[in-house]
Amino acid sequence: METQTRKDARPSAWLPAFSRMPVAAALIGLLLGSNAMTVNATNGAYLPGYSPKALAMGGGGTALPEDALTVHNNVAGLAVVDDQITAAVTLYSPWTKVDIGSVQVPTDLHWFPAPGLAWRHGIGANKAIGFALYGNGGIGNHFQPSFLDLAAGGGSPTGIPHTEELSISQISMLAVPSFAMRVNDQHALGVGLVFGLQTFKAEGLALFGCVTPQGAADPACALPGGLPAREPAGLTNEGTGKSLAIGLRFGWLWQANNRLDLGVGATTPLKSTRMREYRNLLPDHGAFDQPGEVNLGLAWHATPAVTIALDWQRTFYAATRDYGNPGPLAGTAPTPGQLL
Repeated sequence: METQTRKDARPSAWLPAFSRMPVAAALIGLLLGSNAMTVNATNGAYLPGYSPKALAMGGGGTALPEDALTVHNNVAGLAVVDDQITAAVTLYSPWTKVDIGSVQVPTDLHWFPAPGLAWRHGIGANKAIGFALYGNGGIGNHFQPSFLDLAAGGGSPTGIPHTEELSISQISMLAVPSFAMRVNDQHALGVGLVFGLQTFKAEGLALFGCVTPQGAADPACALPGGLPAREPAGLTNEGTGKSLAIGLRFGWLWQANNRLDLGVGATTPLKSTRMREYRNLLPDHGAFDQPGEVNLGLAWHATPAVTIALDWQRTFYAATRDYGNPGPLAGTAPTPGQLL
């Protein structure tokens, strides 16, 4: 890696080398914490469960619904829980650090709240409606000084505007009106319409200006130093972008006998509107879709006082345009809106 150490130095070999990496996947995964966990305390940028009871079971409960927030893991669980209002706030703390050679750079953001509120109301003996509102994600990282800026300056700040601090944050709230019913004594089905409101903010990415379509057309990017004459719009330091998303949620609960319950829950990807503020950073001119997921659960009632629950969950990050985008690759020109 070649770098310069002058205060006004511009990155020479560093930026082209970095631009051949999967920039978006690396930055979003790192800065939002999806690659930072060494234990399964979170599921990337999301929690595995959103009520105290579900979290106490490590996010389990697909086959063992305990409260109205069961709509997250298995919406069919609404058919078997009692009428209630469930409220909760979870605080979680991903401690992220970046290793640069022998130097470790920790983030200074550590605590994130995830509120949850859900209501369940029975209709007759076999049907129920519900509504849940909860934080599906709220995470990010902040580095000051920016490790990217220090790397570009050979260990010293480059002095380039808008590069001294590096941060990416994302907050997502979901509203889920739901319906569930018992088909018979053993089977229950459920469906929910998922509405999402999310915000996104990125700062300190000006060093990647030449990787955008606008920057690639800037003659300054062809000069030694590899930075555009002016910061491209829609890339970084554009304030907070907002988008709406929508998807569907399905659930099935099979109470096979007095000892064994099985459950399946699934959520389609949440397709979002575009954030014009970050049209040159996020895929498809500013889209930030949320991945779909599948939950499988088993609950074995060993005794009247002991139940063993097993859950398996898969989140399809790679199938979304944002988390799964490989970014600009060597020998290819950036497509509009496809830096990330």
